[in-house]
Amino acid sequence: MEGKAKVLDIRFNEDQSCFVCGMENGVRVYTIDPLTRQTHIAFDEVGAIGRVDVLRRTNLLAFVGGGQAPKFSDKQVHIWDDAKKKIILQFNFDLPVKSARLYRDGSTGCRLAAVFQEQIRVYKLSKEPELVKTIQTASNGTGKNLGEDRERERDGRGEHFRSLRDM
Repeated sequence: MEGKAKVLDIRFNEDQSCFVCGMENGVRVYTIDPLTRQTHIAFDEVGAIGRVDVLRRTNLLAFVGGGQAPKFSDKQVHIWDDAKKKIILQFNFDLPVKSARLYRDGSTGCRLAAVFQEQIRVYKLSKEPELVKTIQTASNGTGKNLGEDRERERDGRGEHFRSLRDM
């Protein structure tokens, strides 16, 4: 794709020292101070990316296809290792993914939170990923509220907020 590409998603890392952009022409990662482009994953490799996240300041990215020319379905989450320049894990779902969030969970390592319309599925990342928890939530059409440190959850006690780290 040539010309100016539309930004479809932007997400800051946990300490806001860098951000990642999902775009019509791939993915870009920038540091804040100084403002510098760190990497660009080309359209030929990943297509248009509608949802994206970066794990702290590591080489791991999570993304979901989107936009006008996606290479991947919106029912898949891909984990990209920028050091290896390739996809290292792929998650296939029966529902469109509204957001994908990578985070570290203290002593248990890296996790992926895949957000759907009314559900979050949390996976422990490893060579053999493991579903850790499924959480029913209030309707979350855009998946954007997962970008906050807390998520609204619905259970038998009503709606309340829950920290991502508790998932």
